[in-house]
Amino acid sequence: MQGAAAYACLYSRTSKREDLKIRYDMLLARSQLPHSLRRPLPPCEGPNLSAFKRGGLAIHFIKLLSSSPRLDGSEGAEGSHSYVFKVRIGKKKYALKVFKFFSVEHERSSVFPTDKVKASDEIIAYYSDPFFAECRAYGKLQTHEQEQERKRTRDERRQHREHRHRLAVPCHGYLYLSAEQYGEIFSEQFGIRDWDWPEEDEDKSWREKPPFRALVKELVESKEAIVNAEGMERDLHELRRLGIYPVDLYARNYLDRKLVDFSSALISPHWWLDSLRPLRRQRVLDEELVLFKEVINDGKTISCDVASDDIVRGKRMRLKRSEAEALEAKSPMQFKGFNSSTGDGQKH
Repeated sequence: MQGAAAYACLYSRTSKREDLKIRYDMLLARSQLPHSLRRPLPPCEGPNLSAFKRGGLAIHFIKLLSSSPRLDGSEGAEGSHSYVFKVRIGKKKYALKVFKFFSVEHERSSVFPTDKVKASDEIIAYYSDPFFAECRAYGKLQTHEQEQERKRTRDERRQHREHRHRLAVPCHGYLYLSAEQYGEIFSEQFGIRDWDWPEEDEDKSWREKPPFRALVKELVESKEAIVNAEGMERDLHELRRLGIYPVDLYARNYLDRKLVDFSSALISPHWWLDSLRPLRRQRVLDEELVLFKEVINDGKTISCDVASDDIVRGKRMRLKRSEAEALEAKSPMQFKGFNSSTGDGQKH
């Protein structure tokens, strides 16, 4: 009897320990889930961006500000890679940029058709996905601002806060948006149904679909793009000095003289840039300086995507309007990225 009692007592203690371990594991799993979704992105070496600190608050969608340009350059509910909304989070209004999903296979076939791409799928996604490209750009900007802040004296910090100069419209972090919670809002309230879902997620219910990815940016109400051209040029050269090459420079990417879009940016270090020979690399990077001069002179951009050895993802070859329209009419599929935007509307 004593042996049976001792066994029962030992079994009871063992069961309690196992029960406590199971409860601990469940608690740990619940605590790690939000943490894993809030780690800096992209999850690779180099600059990255932290999550939006007020991510737990409800988001009230006010209106659709813009979507990426369509073939004819107009705004609409079928953007190229993202949609920008005016939202209220807590008591403050922001510009929320929500991105479509990214296909590595499409990137390999359409952007680097003549290049011997040896990068892994992960590297291509982390460096070329428009969402991650912006995360890397803003991450590098934030690191630069933090380093500059540490070098300032107390009086310099106070003066800087009063007269703060930024190289781009500020980004406050990234957000994951539940497809179950926001999918119907996008489709019913704004008529947005084009998200380039991965094939395996296309027919899933909202509950089963992966979350949307978004960036929370400062809301700029001004529609002016070209303001203080000399200051804009200084800012561009400072961005390039930091290793941020915006690439896709045209008027609609500026609001109140500040860049608002880094979705096509090349951020150093970059696997593709680092694979180029020095002369070709310099030619690629200098192209955006030519584009910037024309944006300042014209106040708008006529552009055409061309797949060639000297054009990187999102790179534009400038054409006169008549020439671009003639090429578009002749071969609409070849010149798929033609954009006749005049810079109207807002973009973040």
